[in-house]
Amino acid sequence: MKGSIASAIIAARALDEAGVRLRGDLLIHAVADEETGSEHGTRHLVEAGHESRDKVDMAVVGEGSVYKDRIYVRTAVRGLHWFRIVTRGKAVHSSRPQEGVNAVLKMCKVLLALDEHRFGFTPHGLLPDPTVAPGTLIEGGTKENVIPELCEAVCDVRVVPGMTSEGILDEVRSVIDALREADPAIDAEVSSVFWWPPSEIPTSEPVFKIARNAVKAAVGYELRPRGTSGSNDTAWLTNIAGVPALAFGPGDNYMSGAHGADEWVSIDRLVEFAKIYGLMAMEACGVEE
Repeated sequence: MKGSIASAIIAARALDEAGVRLRGDLLIHAVADEETGSEHGTRHLVEAGHESRDKVDMAVVGEGSVYKDRIYVRTAVRGLHWFRIVTRGKAVHSSRPQEGVNAVLKMCKVLLALDEHRFGFTPHGLLPDPTVAPGTLIEGGTKENVIPELCEAVCDVRVVPGMTSEGILDEVRSVIDALREADPAIDAEVSSVFWWPPSEIPTSEPVFKIARNAVKAAVGYELRPRGTSGSNDTAWLTNIAGVPALAFGPGDNYMSGAHGADEWVSIDRLVEFAKIYGLMAMEACGVEE
């Protein structure tokens, strides 16, 4: 995202220095906390009414859309559901574990079962199938010599269009019910932590056509849609504000080391996207004579 911000700012500066005057408004906002749900970023702007269809015609979220050194565009983006599981047991002295119920061990059974579970969904033409990451956060136990009476874990499910938060929770509860048939001592409850809806726009939207024209002019080949595993701010723009939004930026999903120790993007790619963003702004907003 930092790379796309740089490209957008350079694009705006180049248009200004070239004397290009847009008939419409080009808005650039560099927002916080996209990784944690955009409570103070894009979601906040949308929910506060600062970004809506009557104010904004289209949007580009600068998330990486390069794959193995070729530029694509993400017209569809997976959503996510974070949910919490709480297991309860019976605390006793750890020298007599047979007299208690270990909530951590019960949680292990639940998480391992979820790791094998495949959520129901309709296959998507661009996006990877749903995935589940059980126990991304976990906490249990109070002391070295006490059998844990409580364990809490958070899980991350990545979803495709058509899946719902309640549908996911229902499936998780069904998994737990099946485990309880074999082990009645499993006492577990499930609750939602955060729902981030998936996003999708058709290629008939003007924002896609404008991006396609800009890529053709800047790098000389046809722009094609492609999906990847992550989630991003297109969700809030498309689903809540009603603004057609696509993910389109210079980061390479295979080669840039996203979320790694040495995440990077090439200067040449930043320059290409500065050209692309500038061309998009000119076509979307129009240019004064």
